[in-house]
Amino acid sequence: MGISSVTLTPAFSRTVTSYTASVLNSVLRVTVIALANDRTATVAITPADADAGTRWHQVDLGTTSVNRITVKVTAQNGDVKNCTVDITRAKITTSSSFSFTDVTGAEPGVETTSGTITVSVEAGSAAISASSGETLVVDGSDSFSGNSVNDG
Repeated sequence: MGISSVTLTPAFSRTVTSYTASVLNSVLRVTVIALANDRTATVAITPADADAGTRWHQVDLGTTSVNRITVKVTAQNGDVKNCTVDITRAKITTSSSFSFTDVTGAEPGVETTSGTITVSVEAGSAAISASSGETLVVDGSDSFSGNSVNDG
């Protein structure tokens, strides 16, 4: 058994039935190659093949913390052996800081000041914070939620 773009831990062995692996967040799909030692045995892989038009089994990796792939080998006499591989995709993490000084054209009652605003994004969630001692005010409130801020 092998999986493209992945290093199995522990290394593959016929006596091991549980593996783990980690991939970069940019890895969206892996290819599973699983062949039975006995040609009369059948091999089934879950989740379903993401691209049946290719030679090997394609598995799309979701954004969940762990993506489980199961390889089930069934011998002609009915004996079953399952191997699982738990693949963890790295989270998306990015952070940007923007500095500002002497804000002009502010609405009446808004102080002009200087400082730093930091925007951090991790796995689809965003956090916005102001530099130490500053209060970030959006639409008249120092607490807000949603996915956008209307500046105009």
